[in-house]
Amino acid sequence: MTLTLSLLITTMTMLAQVKVNGIYYNLHEATKQATVTAGKTQYKGNIIIPDSIIFQTITYKVSAIDEKAFNECFDLQSIVIPSSVYFIGKYAFNECFNLKSITIPNTITEISEGAFYRCSNLTSVHFSSNTTSIGKKAFYDCGSLKSLTFPNSLKSIYDYAFGECTGMKSLHLPESLKTIGEGAFYHCTGLKSVTIPHSVDSIGNFIFRDCSNITKIVVDANNKVYDSRKKCNGVIHTATNTLIIGFKNTIIPKSVTTIGDWAYLGNSSIKTFIVPKHITKIGASAFSNCFELTSITIPNSVTSIGKGAFRACYKLRDVKLPQSITAIADETFHSTGFTSFTIPESVTSIGTWAFQNCQNLKEITIGSNVKNIGWQAFYGCIHLNVVKNLSPTPQTLMDDTFDDYWELHVPSQYKTAYQEVSYWNKFKIMDITAQKTIKNSKNQTNN
Repeated sequence: MTLTLSLLITTMTMLAQVKVNGIYYNLHEATKQATVTAGKTQYKGNIIIPDSIIFQTITYKVSAIDEKAFNECFDLQSIVIPSSVYFIGKYAFNECFNLKSITIPNTITEISEGAFYRCSNLTSVHFSSNTTSIGKKAFYDCGSLKSLTFPNSLKSIYDYAFGECTGMKSLHLPESLKTIGEGAFYHCTGLKSVTIPHSVDSIGNFIFRDCSNITKIVVDANNKVYDSRKKCNGVIHTATNTLIIGFKNTIIPKSVTTIGDWAYLGNSSIKTFIVPKHITKIGASAFSNCFELTSITIPNSVTSIGKGAFRACYKLRDVKLPQSITAIADETFHSTGFTSFTIPESVTSIGTWAFQNCQNLKEITIGSNVKNIGWQAFYGCIHLNVVKNLSPTPQTLMDDTFDDYWELHVPSQYKTAYQEVSYWNKFKIMDITAQKTIKNSKNQTNN
């Protein structure tokens, strides 16, 4: 009942949309305030928003810019926002492609989500000295921004706030900053160096994803949560000794034991990688989307590899799992470039989609201790034609584990068992021992 009454009062005090000097407003009769809003025609040219308007002899203070007020105003060239405005709504200037500069008045403390989304010709932003937060995707795909100077009042940069700002060359984060959200500077390919201030105590996932040209990253020595010890050129979560951000030239210190989730996600400059012998864990998606990665060496010290660790590493062909690995997690090698792969004897389970869409894979050898194979583990491996299964007990498989029923090579003593089990009995079952004998005979004949 209270909510209904509140809505009724709001409706009664809100006047119909009006147009004054080319700008559309929603008027609030009770508060005598006006909100700039979208109208029947799109704004274009140079717009100056007044601090107040007069309508029917009543003065209204212009206090806000509504959500999508200037949405897709492709011909808007400039905007002057008065100090009376304290709020800019979500996606207010979405895709204003010809807007070149913006000055945020001191009355505005928060930049809303998507406020300047895809303003592709925006070259300069003058933030309010009172700005405390920059919202999700606020300046996403503003590719003409080259540098930014943030006020010392800024505390939070939210998810993807500056994603796809490919023209950004330098970044000066203020000492007031506390939080950097997920993907905040995603695909800012122009960035070359970054310093994380001492004040930052929360860093989201892959904040510098696809920023492959960064050659130097430093965490302020006084930061109590993160560090870049031994001049490693990476970011380490201090308490857990986990590398959370790495680049091609990162040197992982011996005190670090974990390569964290998404640590190298989308780094297209890495072609080969040697995991240091002091690493015990590789996190989820740690090397996912490293499109140029062809080879990775994993030592016996590694006992755990997370979900999707090498997903979409399309050129990855050279990797040998150590005997210390007991499980292949879901999506670990999804969409990689292997032509053949041997699953070691130490592995007991293969996760869902573990090798899905490995379209170059022709032969897979499954170790004798593998007891579980997840759904669609090899689905989409369209060129796979030989499956070697060394397990004495046929695994129970779900439909679509494989794309088709190819040659299944098993030790002779297990052949009958596979012929009696649903799914496996649809394969062309062959004696793996006999195949070896035939190969050896051919080699002797050739010699």
